[in-house]
Amino acid sequence: MDLVQAVQWYQKAAEAGDSGALNNLGILYEQGTGVTKDLGEAVRLFEKGASLGNPNAMANIGNMLRDGRGLAKDYAQARALYEKAAGLGNTFAMIQLGEIYRRGLGVPRDYAQARQWYEMARSKGDPLGAKALAQLDRRSRR
Repeated sequence: MDLVQAVQWYQKAAEAGDSGALNNLGILYEQGTGVTKDLGEAVRLFEKGASLGNPNAMANIGNMLRDGRGLAKDYAQARALYEKAAGLGNTFAMIQLGEIYRRGLGVPRDYAQARQWYEMARSKGDPLGAKALAQLDRRSRR
């Protein structure tokens, strides 16, 4: 299947309310892959997917809010979406929460809280959680 067909199938599934397709189509619009880059459309698709309970879509909106891409920068709202996605088991969101606390984005810098989120992601089998922990340990030894 080529990219044009993939976009068409994602669009059909998204129109039928498939939250995974909404998220994946949002990624394509965010990146401009197979479609014209459109951050507004990406946000709309992620929001619809998130409203249907898709934790990946929640995390993707969180990224856009954290970075101020397609939406005004809002660390508190990003953190709330990451927390909701993490509560649904999304390890990417757990790692992003760790980053928020490690970097002090809208919250006081808190390495202990960052460690808890990274450890939670690692305990769920995400190797990026283990990598983030190792990086946090290296930073704390400086």
